[in-house]
Amino acid sequence: MPFAEWKTPAPDDGKEAGDAMGRLLDVLVNVYALLGTVPFLLFPLAGLSVYLAVRDRKKAVRFAADFTMFFLIGSVSVAYDELFRTSIKGFWLVLLLLLVLTGFLGNLQNRMRGRLDPDRLFKAVWRIGFLLLSVVYVLLLLIGIIKQMIEAA
Repeated sequence: MPFAEWKTPAPDDGKEAGDAMGRLLDVLVNVYALLGTVPFLLFPLAGLSVYLAVRDRKKAVRFAADFTMFFLIGSVSVAYDELFRTSIKGFWLVLLLLLVLTGFLGNLQNRMRGRLDPDRLFKAVWRIGFLLLSVVYVLLLLIGIIKQMIEAA
């Protein structure tokens, strides 16, 4: 069938059952976007809430770092894309960073222990990635502020 004959589906009138799933997805995307804009506030909020629930500081900090990492990935990716406008998307650079870190730590673990422990490797990559992406986030934030000041002058 030629392209000219393809028809776009009629807009949803909001009465179908599938529309509820679309609205749920919209809500999830909006919540992720909102939380992704302020990951530096998300870390203490997540840590405090877990600490109040379990009264274990170590678990609270670990959970907060793990939880915030999801939002840091998106924040750093979008900040890179907005600042530099290159053909290489920020998400792929973050993924490349995490994969290189996985290879490096996996090799190190294999040399030291003689075997790979995937759970420990994943946790190490995730937490070191949190530290690296936190630093990159702050750097991109500073670059963005400086860039705005230069453009405004």
